[in-house]
Amino acid sequence: CNIEFEGISYSNMPKELFELFSLFGVKEQKYANFIWFSADFDIITLLKNIAYQGWIDDYKSYQYYPTKPELAEKLIDYASFETGNEKVLEPSAGQGGICQFIPVIVSNIDCVEISKINQFILKEKGFKVIDDDFLKFSQKTKNRYDRIVMNPPFSKGRAKLHVEIAYSLLNEDGNVTAIVPASLKDQIIVEGAKHTYSEIFSDNFD
Repeated sequence: CNIEFEGISYSNMPKELFELFSLFGVKEQKYANFIWFSADFDIITLLKNIAYQGWIDDYKSYQYYPTKPELAEKLIDYASFETGNEKVLEPSAGQGGICQFIPVIVSNIDCVEISKINQFILKEKGFKVIDDDFLKFSQKTKNRYDRIVMNPPFSKGRAKLHVEIAYSLLNEDGNVTAIVPASLKDQIIVEGAKHTYSEIFSDNFD
């Protein structure tokens, strides 16, 4: 979906308009008097929902930090998908930065997400969305998963807690692959579980 504004340059676009589009689209410029934003979903409908239904998400309290493609691909490599038929959970799916790389059929992926904006974007990208907070979802679901891939919130020890809870939702031979703070490296997060740690990756979140 492309949105074009003839005669509006980066320098004179209204600040509020630029901030809205820059949240969800990629800014591109072809000629000096053209600027446009492209997105792989219906950005116009999203912005209408924000305007008409009051969708405003507190990304700071949600601890939403998008996973960059290079890191997401490494995460998926470490998860060791084998059959392509694994049942997969992404506990806080955001806008699909991780699940877009999961090598199984989309119907096998459960994306748990609390943000209305992110839910819309995930659905536009074809993913199955569970409208819930992960911690609440974990208390009531009977689903069990072969692979859980996640970029949990880091603040106030939440990364460890989210990984522990994710582990409880695994099938017998399943695994959790998670991005965690470097301070957790080589620690025991889940008692009785086998832990493997990668090298430390720096400066991966804006």
